[in-house]
Amino acid sequence: LAAFKNNAPTTGFSSHTHTTLPVDFRHAWPQLRKKIKTAKPDAILLMGEKQGGFLTLETIAHNRRISRRGIIPIDTKGFLTLKPLPAVLDLRKNPSLKFLSVSKDAGTYLCNFIYYKTLSARPGLPVLFLHVGALSETEFIRREEKHQTALRRLVHELAKAIDGAGANCTSREN
Repeated sequence: LAAFKNNAPTTGFSSHTHTTLPVDFRHAWPQLRKKIKTAKPDAILLMGEKQGGFLTLETIAHNRRISRRGIIPIDTKGFLTLKPLPAVLDLRKNPSLKFLSVSKDAGTYLCNFIYYKTLSARPGLPVLFLHVGALSETEFIRREEKHQTALRRLVHELAKAIDGAGANCTSREN
């Protein structure tokens, strides 16, 4: 999790906080919910690991998770899907972010669970979920600079996207 505060509208996010969540359904969401309540972020970037070496922007969170009983709903609303704000989804059309692959399925494990819970808890809050490919140590070192540059671009574009996410597409500070 990276939670961002945007106190400087022309320069992007002026502050941020990071948290690492446990890979545990029972503890991850309560810890994240508490962090969101404390930080009061203007935007959230969630990140999780997946097989494959690509950066993948998840565009839909499904109301489903895996359990010992198979695939079950996360909450009682049925098998719904949640999407980030349109301004956030438009990031995938930005030419400077062409390195991102886009997915409509965050899976059935903890990543999708956390994404769904975050979107449902704060419907107006811009939230992105980025899957980062699981890499060997050698591959990680080889791609580290490229991935850091990609993340900086993504955060910059997220700041620009949410700056106009207020009523009537005006800046939130107006």
